[in-house]
Amino acid sequence: MVPDTNLSLGGNLGIPAWQLTSTDDFEVSFNVPNDFVNTANQTIVVVHFLTDNTAVAAGNVGLQLGGLFTAIGGTTGTPVTYTTTVTGVSNSSSDTTYHAYDAVFTLNQTIAAEDFALLYVTLNSATTTYNQPIYLTSMEFRYT
Repeated sequence: MVPDTNLSLGGNLGIPAWQLTSTDDFEVSFNVPNDFVNTANQTIVVVHFLTDNTAVAAGNVGLQLGGLFTAIGGTTGTPVTYTTTVTGVSNSSSDTTYHAYDAVFTLNQTIAAEDFALLYVTLNSATTTYNQPIYLTSMEFRYT
């Protein structure tokens, strides 16, 4: 996916990002690295996001992560959904500064090396009180 936003840092510098509102989602697909070993459910996805300069009070951002993993030659199934809430999310102080946050999800599903993976992120409106857009910058797939 091509970022839909370029957050200005002043001059010619910017941060490519995807604006996530209550009606959007962000999806990424990849193949699980061939050195992956699922040990004691230590597979973690970290979603990184920023907030910009808006005149609103701090609030919470609830995120949902959907994860679907399918073996090569297998059949796709129903994604497993995980939820988390990042508390104390606030606006930044100027047009060229942003607050950075992480949402961490521990995956507890069957994953194997070289699986096809689809991950998607949506806002959880039931737990989100911060009512301005957030800007997704990256996602990490961590394993030990």
